[in-house]
Order: sequence, then C-alpha cells, then structure tokens
Amino acid sequence: MKIIHYKQLSGREPVRDYILSLPKKEAAQVIAALADVEEKGLEGTVVVLKPIEGKLWEIKLPDHRIFYVLISGPTMVLLHAIKKEGQKTPLKDRELAKKRMKLVLGGKHV
Repeated sequence: MKIIHYKQLSGREPVRDYILSLPKKEAAQVIAALADVEEKGLEGTVVVLKPIEGKLWEIKLPDHRIFYVLISGPTMVLLHAIKKEGQKTPLKDRELAKKRMKLVLGGKHV
C-alpha cells in the first residue's frame, strides 16, 4: 500500500504537520501505525480502519484519528488528522475531510 499526504495549494501537508506537532512518543506511534498499513496493506494490518461516509475512511488509533481515501494503485491519501477527544468525530473535522476527499477524487489535489 502506498501512502501519500494530501497537499494544499500552499504546499502544506496538514497530516504530516499534525504528526510532526505531536510529542515524540505519540508521533512514533502514529508513524508506526502508518508503516504497518503501508507494509501489510488494508487486510493484514493490525490498525483499526472504519468507514465514515462513502469513500471516506478513518484510521482509529488510541488517541488520534486520521481520515483517508483510497485511490488507484492502491494508494491511500491521508486527508486530515485530529486528536480523539470523545466518542463522536466533530462535524467540522468530518466535513473538512470530505471536502479534501472530493478535491482528491476530482483530480485537483494530491
């Protein structure tokens, strides 16, 4: 599985920025989870993957959520990441991930 980061027109990569902003121990856990997905694919990973809506999915980690979409290849595009703060994902974060997914699927961003 190839994993790439959504890139804004400004060149920023929000998920990469999020991971780099975490304390080292937490960042290492997120990076290890992504490496597991990259190495073993969706079927072999121990990471919990959950459908959100349509083609939008999330990687569920103990303290973090990473939204993604699959495109051809197979390639996973990481769209948005948040710190888990409750049972439900805040609507604004879900909507932002959906907006980015539509841009990726429409071929406007990757």
